[in-house]
Amino acid sequence: MVDPKTELTALLAELPEAAEERQRSAFAEQTQGRAKSLVLFGAGNLGRRTLAGLRRVGIEPLAFSDNNRERWGTTQDGVPILAPAEAAQRYGSSAAFVVTIWGAGQKHRLVDIRRQLQGQGCAVIVPFALLSWHYPDAFLPYLAIDVPQKVLRQRDRVLHAYEVLADRVSQDEFVAQVRWRLWLDFDGLPAPCPGPQYWPADVLAPRGQEIFIDCGAFDGDTIAELVHKRPESIGQIVAFEPDPANFVRLQEWVTHLPPELAGRIRIRQEAVGACRAMLRFGASGTAASAVGQGDHTVMCVALDEVLAAETPTYIKMDIEGSELDALHGARGVIGRALPVLAVCAYHCQDHLWEVPLAMAALGGSYGLYLRAHNLEGFDLVCYAVPPGRWAKTAPDAMD
Repeated sequence: MVDPKTELTALLAELPEAAEERQRSAFAEQTQGRAKSLVLFGAGNLGRRTLAGLRRVGIEPLAFSDNNRERWGTTQDGVPILAPAEAAQRYGSSAAFVVTIWGAGQKHRLVDIRRQLQGQGCAVIVPFALLSWHYPDAFLPYLAIDVPQKVLRQRDRVLHAYEVLADRVSQDEFVAQVRWRLWLDFDGLPAPCPGPQYWPADVLAPRGQEIFIDCGAFDGDTIAELVHKRPESIGQIVAFEPDPANFVRLQEWVTHLPPELAGRIRIRQEAVGACRAMLRFGASGTAASAVGQGDHTVMCVALDEVLAAETPTYIKMDIEGSELDALHGARGVIGRALPVLAVCAYHCQDHLWEVPLAMAALGGSYGLYLRAHNLEGFDLVCYAVPPGRWAKTAPDAMD
């Protein structure tokens, strides 16, 4: 087995100029003369986003294809949606099939779709990320996908982040994530760690009466894990969710809890960041709602301000790219209370290394652990665990 530090050093030895040339040429090379004859496999949100980007660069795809039978024979923004077998029969030998399915919790994955389309006779199948590299101005950045040369230009930061991680599992995950950012090696990403997100048994020892701060509470999904599987851990919960539709769903969910439990949950319709300010906000009513875009505005607050009278034991942040700002706005309360931190590190390419480095800079003798809780780069979380909360040999786990 290759030492992860050795592999990381080798990955980062590539010149940025060489990576840029690879980024520009990879799609044309892998599509084998079919770079403008495209079928988009997946007519959902990413498929529509890809169609819009292609039209900006003057390319009209031949068709969509999708495994959802209800979409067959319909159109999406003027493009026909075909059954996979029909799309393969028409275009399998002449077009490149671009897989436009990628997201947390998606049923179909690149490896499954590639196998399916190859079995139906499709000659060229590529991930949408490769297309994004070819037209970066139209598509990038998009979550953790960006051009590879940016990774290489931050070589020292990447190496430093590797050094602050506490265990081999974290180091192996880190190197695989770097490789994916450099080479789009979807197949090389490790399987997700077992157990529920935010409560990995090999990282974190459970405790009772948790004072849990949920930044990016969505519809209450994370809190529901506590309520249903570890109710003894709930002391007090403060939940932040800025999206109006998500907030209503969160509010309704809390009202249906037993009164004694509901009374321990406070919800705030605010974003969390570096300071108090009104910010632009993209209110999509989904888990992807984020500040800095869209036509809405939202109040953003700093945890140092709103938790001045609290002593949190656990702070979770899944806030669609605002994690670094939120950590900056929570330095005081973190230094004072030394809570467990669980901070998502997959919303931007450089959050893989910048989130661990920001957490390491907080001090407090934290152990830093990186765990993936989903496939294909999603739900990657960096945990900062103070000494009193390090996992025991065989801690209880929420199964």
